[in-house]
Amino acid sequence: MIEGIKRLKGIFANVSKADFLEDMRLQDASAFDISTIGEAAAHVSEEFQQAHPEIPWIKMRGIRNRLVHIFDYGQIDYDIIWTVATVELPELEPKIRAALAMIPLPDDFTLPEV
Repeated sequence: MIEGIKRLKGIFANVSKADFLEDMRLQDASAFDISTIGEAAAHVSEEFQQAHPEIPWIKMRGIRNRLVHIFDYGQIDYDIIWTVATVELPELEPKIRAALAMIPLPDDFTLPEV
């Protein structure tokens, strides 16, 4: 999830919404990264999810499912993708990092900087 957020920050670093809405490559890349984040959320244990209700697990899985299942039909609302990538995920990142900080990890493990 952190890696996906990092990738999205890179995609949107110097892109206006108008430019994003005109660039199919940026749209595809961002939809892929958001779906990957949702897929990762689906693999988080129920116990961990319950311990961290501040993270919208169901919403994350839901957007992934919608992206994956309607992509072929060209029905993605890129205004929503823009909001998720530029507002919601950056706000969610500290919550994910805080939750991950509670997991005992090997000393040589570090989360990617975002």
